[in-house]
Amino acid sequence: MGAARALHGPEFTGLVPALSPARKPAVVCSADLGSVAQPWEAFTVSDPTAPFIIGYTSGTTGFPKGAVYDGEGMYVQYLRWAVHFGLDADSTLLTAGPMFHNSYGGLSLLALARGAIGVRNVTPFLGYVNPASPLDTSADGRYLLSGDVGRFAPDGRLLLVDRKKDIIVTGGENVASGEVERVLAAYPQVLDVAVVGRADERWGEAVTAVVVFEPDGTAADADALRAYCRERLAPYKVPKRIEFTAALPRNSMGKVQKFLLRSSAGTS
Repeated sequence: MGAARALHGPEFTGLVPALSPARKPAVVCSADLGSVAQPWEAFTVSDPTAPFIIGYTSGTTGFPKGAVYDGEGMYVQYLRWAVHFGLDADSTLLTAGPMFHNSYGGLSLLALARGAIGVRNVTPFLGYVNPASPLDTSADGRYLLSGDVGRFAPDGRLLLVDRKKDIIVTGGENVASGEVERVLAAYPQVLDVAVVGRADERWGEAVTAVVVFEPDGTAADADALRAYCRERLAPYKVPKRIEFTAALPRNSMGKVQKFLLRSSAGTS
C-alpha cells in the first residue's frame, strides 16, 4: 500500500489500525469531512464510456503507465464480482492492497495470433495514461495483445510460454526464458534464477542465466549447471553464460527486473 492518503467509510474505523502497510498513509474517515464530503451515492459517471478509474501498473520496468477503464465496463465487472461472491445491498466490501490490472479478468475471450495471446473482455481497456506505453492490438483490432506468447494444449487449455519481450533469439532460434528457468530452479542448490538474452556478436543474443545459490557453503559451479541443463534442454537452449549473484533485482511487487539483468554483469 503506497498511497499518501487512505479514505474510508465509518464502518471500517475499527479495521484501519489492523492494517500495517510498509508506508503508512494519512487515514481520513468520510464522516470527519463534514459538509465538504458528498454522500457516497453522489459519485456517479455521467458518460458510461468515459474514463472511470485509473489503475497504477508498472510491470517489471518500475515506470508508471496508468491503465484506464471506463464506467460501463467496470459496472459489468462489479456485477460479476457480486454474483460470484454472493454480495447484495447489505454487504460491506473492503479492498486492501494495490490496484491490480484487471483488464484480462472476468468474462474474457482468448485467442492466439501467430503465438501471441489476444484478449477480448467485457471490461474495455481504454489504454495507458503514459503515451510512451501504446496499446498493441491484433491486425483486425478486435483483440488486445497481452504481451505473452502461448500455445494451446491438446485438451484445449491455453498455456503461457513466456513474455514476448523475454523470448531470447540466439543463432536464429527462439528460446523461452521461462523454460530454462524452470530447469535451473530444480537444481538442488539453486535458490533463485532468472534467464535473459545478452547482446552477443556471434549469436545475436546469448542465453544468460543469473543464479542465486543456497548459502550452505556449496561452491557455485557453472560447468555443473551447464551439464545439468544439457541433460534436460536442447543444446541451443543451454546457457552460454552463467553468473552468480547474492540476490535478483525485484520491484515492489516482487517481479524480477530483467531489464537490469540484460545490461549488467555479475560474477561468473
